[in-house]
Amino acid sequence: MKFFRILAVLKASYSRLKEKRLNAPESFLTIALHDLKAAFFIASSVVIISHFHFNFDIELDAIKLATSVFQDLRRDDSEASNTANVIAIDNRLYESYFNQSSPLERNKLTQILDLILKEESNRPKVLAIDIDLSPSPVPDASVDIFYDYFKQFKNTPIVLITPQKVVSGVATQTKADWLIKMCELPNIRFAFPYLPSVDNGVVHYWDAHNSFAYQVRAATYDAPNPSGQRTICDHIQQDPSTARRMVNNFYDTDPGIFGVDPEHDQGKLLNYKFIENIGFTAIKYERETPHIPEGYAAKIRDSVVFFGGNYGLSDIYETPMGNLPGIYLHAGTYFTIHGNKVNELVHIAQYVIEILITPLLGSIFYFAAAYYRKTHSLAAIVLNLVLHPLIFISYMLLSGFILYYFNFWLSVSFIIGMELHAIISGLEEPHVAIDKNRKLLGIPESYIKNAFYFSIIGWSWFILAQEVISPHTT
Repeated sequence: MKFFRILAVLKASYSRLKEKRLNAPESFLTIALHDLKAAFFIASSVVIISHFHFNFDIELDAIKLATSVFQDLRRDDSEASNTANVIAIDNRLYESYFNQSSPLERNKLTQILDLILKEESNRPKVLAIDIDLSPSPVPDASVDIFYDYFKQFKNTPIVLITPQKVVSGVATQTKADWLIKMCELPNIRFAFPYLPSVDNGVVHYWDAHNSFAYQVRAATYDAPNPSGQRTICDHIQQDPSTARRMVNNFYDTDPGIFGVDPEHDQGKLLNYKFIENIGFTAIKYERETPHIPEGYAAKIRDSVVFFGGNYGLSDIYETPMGNLPGIYLHAGTYFTIHGNKVNELVHIAQYVIEILITPLLGSIFYFAAAYYRKTHSLAAIVLNLVLHPLIFISYMLLSGFILYYFNFWLSVSFIIGMELHAIISGLEEPHVAIDKNRKLLGIPESYIKNAFYFSIIGWSWFILAQEVISPHTT
């Protein structure tokens, strides 16, 4: 009897200790360690989310916030200098002078180009043309007009874009033949004009040696492609059949020709301060005569000039600076690679930091929730209401400040991970046991959870390994 009495006392004491532990507040370290497993899952999920660009809208809005808040707080307007100049065909010129023709009438287009090239004293150092100048699908008398036209400016490097894809086999061959012939001119370079857009939005550029901006930069310094990588004309002159494949669709060609694999490379972040450092104007159309605005002709002398269209909707993209035409973004890419690159953390570094930070942030949310459960006070309610948006907005402003003034981008992946972690794990009671006896379709629920958990982690590690092995594949 005495034994059973002692056993009952011990059982009662254990029950009181257990109840006391459950009611006692958890330590910060206890919560953080408890959340570490969830942090691995969240960090892995964020890697996958970023890989498939599901975070694009948040990233676009974050950079938009950075540029809108800090653009007016720039340190000194005298720091701005025109790295390049953009001359565009606007809607009025397109409608009144070109009569909305597509493709643009070639003879009229050469008259516009004369405004830039004819006056030798004001001739640009490099002219980059973001208009498809290849023959139209129905061959006409103007097939070779640009070969003869550009031949007279042999001392001015000119960068053209590769022809757009066509359906007709005859038209494809016509454009391929034009590519081959144009490559005979020593002052002509070709480049791919494509931008890494997601849902018609652009915040990145492709770090590719045969992209438009990179070829403009190479032409500016009269330099060969880096590391001996061949230009488009080099490829065509070595194997003329390459020209036809390029016209068909450059995605189907060897990614080595372009410089990256566009299907898997999300690109690098554009420096949107190019808006302050590049000159922009449009060809004026007055008294039925097109002309460059007065005083602007002198600005293009010995400078890099991007010439393209700013009309219609087909080449307009959503950006942090509003809707911009492709020619602006190519000029922005040139500004970015011209000593103004934005530094970013590689994904594997983001992954490690995510694992370290999110448990701590999750603990903050847990203690805020615990404070409310304990007091049910108005202050606790307000704290729980404002904590999420306060941290979110503070992070966005901090990342925007660092981006604008130090050219370093703190990925929005951190804030995504923090919010997911707070929802999934941050508010969970650490001492709540998981019922491992439940079954789903006859399989223990814990097995299903573990299979899903380790699948997500394994998938993210595979993506990170790809980045380490080949930086241009993620």
